Amino acid sequence: ARRIMAVPAELRLIRDLPTFQYVTLLFLLAESNLRLISVWNPTFLEMLLQQFREHSERLLADLENGSVRPPADLPKPLGQRLQKYRLPQPKRARRLRELLVANEFSWPRVWPQLRLISCWADAWARSFLPAIEESFPGVAIQGKGLLATEAFVSLPYGEPAEGTAVLANRSHFFEFEEAVGGSVRRADELEQDGVYSVIVTTGGGLYRYRLGDRVRVESFMRKTPRLRFLGRDNKVSDMTGEKLHEVFVQKAVEGACSTLEVKLEFFFMA
Repeated sequence: ARRIMAVPAELRLIRDLPTFQYVTLLFLLAESNLRLISVWNPTFLEMLLQQFREHSERLLADLENGSVRPPADLPKPLGQRLQKYRLPQPKRARRLRELLVANEFSWPRVWPQLRLISCWADAWARSFLPAIEESFPGVAIQGKGLLATEAFVSLPYGEPAEGTAVLANRSHFFEFEEAVGGSVRRADELEQDGVYSVIVTTGGGLYRYRLGDRVRVESFMRKTPRLRFLGRDNKVSDMTGEKLHEVFVQKAVEGACSTLEVKLEFFFMA
């Protein structure tokens, strides 16, 4: 797998986040044939792009000279380890500078072979997808589905534009507790637009384990439900008895931002 990665595994040793972002983007810029970008949260990709807005000339100089010089110094041993992956790329740097000077710079021009961006696409992450779509017009964005440490719940299947993930019904035994009423159903008993909490029994030894994840049935692929992750069951604000659930707050904020024509990425909820 290491042979097809644009970014070397040694970057995991960088502790400073802006430095990690800078060096990650440097290695991505060096790869003209980049075809797939896989991140967890789409906001992380936006933060990578922000590094170019802030340090474009420094990045292009590193690209041209084969150096690794983030604004904050790397520990010397780590810098030496990363240096072995870098070769001078004056032609690539010149091409990107020409795009900047001509005011024709765009990320699809930087990576013309890029076909797919894989990232979270549900719950709050869904609100940040428009920014990615604006930065990468024409590139398909595919949600990762619902992946938990304890269980693989759903996976993308079919065209990325379908936007929902299919239940991974051969991975574990699944049960679903109704959000309203509390009845527990098997996967074959789910209903269109139903909202449920996920319960799994796994080959690893978990028995009727509550993941704490809430999903909605968007459609069916044959008889298998397509699910959209809505949020966590336990994210409830109860400072003074108001009982505000994350899903309710998200809808309210999205509606208010739409009415006021405010970009949702400028809003933060903790």
